[in-house]
Amino acid sequence: MYREPQDALWQRIKDYSPDEPGAAYSFSQKLAVQQGWSAAYTQRAIEEYKKFMYLCCVLPAGASPSPATDEVWHLHLTYTKSYWEDFCRNTLQQDIHHNPSKGGSEEKEKYASLYQDTLVNYRNYFGDPPADIWPQPGMPVIINHITQTEIPQSRPELYGQKKFFLPLLILLVPFVTCYFADGEANPYDLKGPQFLGFYLMLVVAGIIALVVQLFHKKKRIDDYIDSLLGNGLSVFTATKCFYGNDRLVRLCLLDLLTRDKIIANENREESFRVKDLRPDANEQNPLMPVLANQYLAGSEFTFYEAATLCIDDPLPDLLKTSLSELSLSRDFYCLLVPAIVLLMGLGRIIQGLYHQKPVTLLAMECIGFLVVVKIIIDAFSFKNRIMNTAVRKWAHNNRDNKDMLTDYSINGLPETALAAVPALLVVSSLFTHAAPVDPYMHSDSSSFWDSSSTNSCSGGSSCSSGSSCGSSCSSGCGGCGGSD
Repeated sequence: MYREPQDALWQRIKDYSPDEPGAAYSFSQKLAVQQGWSAAYTQRAIEEYKKFMYLCCVLPAGASPSPATDEVWHLHLTYTKSYWEDFCRNTLQQDIHHNPSKGGSEEKEKYASLYQDTLVNYRNYFGDPPADIWPQPGMPVIINHITQTEIPQSRPELYGQKKFFLPLLILLVPFVTCYFADGEANPYDLKGPQFLGFYLMLVVAGIIALVVQLFHKKKRIDDYIDSLLGNGLSVFTATKCFYGNDRLVRLCLLDLLTRDKIIANENREESFRVKDLRPDANEQNPLMPVLANQYLAGSEFTFYEAATLCIDDPLPDLLKTSLSELSLSRDFYCLLVPAIVLLMGLGRIIQGLYHQKPVTLLAMECIGFLVVVKIIIDAFSFKNRIMNTAVRKWAHNNRDNKDMLTDYSINGLPETALAAVPALLVVSSLFTHAAPVDPYMHSDSSSFWDSSSTNSCSGGSSCSSGSSCGSSCSSGCGGCGGSD
C-alpha cells in the first residue's frame, strides 16, 4: 500500500506550474502542439513529470524518465529561467541535470535497469504508474492523442475462438456426401468421373467456407474501426489522417476565418491578416497556436506559409498508426481452407499421373478454384478493407452533421455556403477550386498510409543542462543522475 508523500518538497512541486500566468502561448500549449498531445494528456504528462522530478530528488541513484516525461523535461529545459531559477532553485531547492546516454550496449543496460528501478520506486511513492505515460520496458508506447479512453493497441482477433469450426464443418459436407452416395470413405478410391463430381462439390464448399470465414473477419475489422472512430475524433485529426495535409490546411483556415481570428487580405491573393490568435484552453485547430507563436496581430501570412506550419505540426497520429499497421498485416488464416481444397486436388493429380490417367479436367477445376479464391481474398484484403472502410465510416457517421467544417472535410464547400459567410468571399477560390474528392472514391490514400510520425526519443542529438534541447535525444535518454 502506497501513501503519497506529505513532505514539504512534494507540496512545493505539486503547487508549481510551468505555465507563466497571463502568457498568450503557455508552456503546456506549446508542449501539446509540439508533441501532438491532447490538452488532457498534456496536463497528465506534466503531473507525471513532477513526480519524476520528486523521485530524482529523493532517490540516491536518481531516476530515469519515461518517453513522455522526458519530452516535458526537454521543453522545460529550454525555458532556462523557469527551469533553473523557479523550478530547481526555488521549488526543488537543488539542481537536477539532464544526463543523456552516451550510447552503446553498456549504457543501454544501465539506463534500462535505472528505468526499472524508477518504476519500482514510483509504486512505493505514488502507486501504479499510468501505462500510457510509464510503459513497461520493451513495450511500445501508444498514446491516445484523441481522448484518454481505452484504445485497442494491437491487431484484433479476426476470427474469434471458433474461427475454423464452421468453415471446416462446411468442408466436411462433400466427404459425407461421398460416403453415403458412393459408399467410399476415402475419396481417392473413387473412379475418375465420381472424383470429378466430388471435387466440384469440394470446390463449391471451399468457396462458401472461405466467404463465411472472411465475412466474419470483415465484421471484426468493422468493429475494430468503430472502436477507433468512436473516441471523440476531431474533424482536424480525421481530415489529416484520411485526406492529407493540403485539405487540413484549408480546413484550418476556414475555421479561423469563420471564427474571425484572421481576415482575408483583399489586396493580395491567398493572403491573410492576423486579427486575434489567442488559442482557447481546449483549442483543436492545430494551426491556431502555431500561428500565434509566429505572427503578431496585424501581421500577414500566405496560404503557403500556413501550409508549411501546419505540415510541421505533429497532429495526433494514433488512428493513422493503428489503421496503417493493420493494413500492412498478412492474414494467413484465410489460406487454410483453400490449402485443404488444393492439396486434395493435387494429391489426386499426382495419383492420376502415377497411374497414367487423364488429369486435365481436374487441373482445370483446381485452376478455376485458385482464380476465384484470389478474387475473393483480394476483395477482403486488409489493405482494401482498412483504407476504404475507415474513410467511409467517417463520412457515414457524420453524414447528418450540419457543421460547416465537417461538411467541408467530407464533401467540400459549395459556393452557396461560401456566400453565407462574407469573410470567405475574398478567398472563395481557395476552397471551391480545391474541394475534397468524394471519400467513397478516395484517391489520395498515399498521404494516409505513407506518412508517419513518432514522438519517442530517437536520433543522436544530446541535451545538456540549461541548454535548448533539440527535437530529440538518444534512445537511451537516461535520467537525472541524482541531485547536486
